[in-house]
This record gives sequence, C-alpha cells and structure tokens, in this order.
Amino acid sequence: SNRAMAYLKLKNWNSAENDATVAIRLDPFHVKSYRRRSVARKSLGKIRAALLDLNYAQIAADTSGDGGDQKKLITMEMESTTKALKDAVRRAPMTRFNVEVGALR
Repeated sequence: SNRAMAYLKLKNWNSAENDATVAIRLDPFHVKSYRRRSVARKSLGKIRAALLDLNYAQIAADTSGDGGDQKKLITMEMESTTKALKDAVRRAPMTRFNVEVGALR
C-alpha cells in the first residue's frame, strides 16, 4: 500500500492500481489500499470502479473499527468521485435511435 502511494505521487496510475490490488489481496480490510486504488482508478477514468472501491473502503472501515478520520476522508472522496461521474455523464455524447413500431415481416 505504501508503494501504491508512492506511485500515486509520481502519477503512475497503472502501477498504483496494481500495487493497491496486491495489498487488498493480502489484507481485504486495509482501508488505505481501497482508497489508494480508488484514486488511481479515478485518475485512469475508471470512475465507477473508483466508487466501488470507496464503498469497500467504507465497509472495511466499519468492520475493522478504523478511526473516524478514515471515514471522513472516504466520505470526501466519495463526494468528489460522484461529482466526477456526473460530469462524465453530462459530457458523454447523446445518441438517438429511430425506432419503428409495427409488425415484423
């Protein structure tokens, strides 16, 4: 998890995501690993996956009895990531389809 943080500081998002994933496999309740992977995924444009990681971080914090500081950080990051998702949806091109209703032949 510490190396994932170092990769985040270097803006090496793929390596940060991979290292955080390894840390999560070793300790599925390590809150910081989920948060760090979330930051990496958000930076890679994987916003939904980042939100999922924040949800897991929240569950891990509740389960492990992690301090309130972690929960505050998770809540702040969740708000920021949710806003990023909404912005991405707004920017996405709208596609219209013509649909004809009638008997198929």
